[in-house]
Amino acid sequence: MITIENINPELNKSVEIDIKRQLGITAAVWVREQARKIDTYDLPIDNWQIGKDKDGNEIQVNTLGRFLFGVPGYDGHVRIISEDTRVTVHYPSEPSASEELFNKLKEKIEREEA
Repeated sequence: MITIENINPELNKSVEIDIKRQLGITAAVWVREQARKIDTYDLPIDNWQIGKDKDGNEIQVNTLGRFLFGVPGYDGHVRIISEDTRVTVHYPSEPSASEELFNKLKEKIEREEA
């Protein structure tokens, strides 16, 4: 289990992913859906942060993917910029498993888009 102590990490890493189509404002949703297919997304974390759905029910931020991409009521810690046929994902260097997730994501997307 990964323990996350810094709940406001700096987005000091980035990865550029080449895709074959323009995504525009749908880029963040598309990238998250691709990331959910990678095993590293589901790494358990120890984190006291929670989100809340529209009915006020708590959503645990208990996986690396939820910490990075967020859940309702919790914004997460990535910023995704879509420009033409390239998506740039800015993310924190800690936890270190973040880099593994985004390297796998880049490889997966670029392989499938080729």
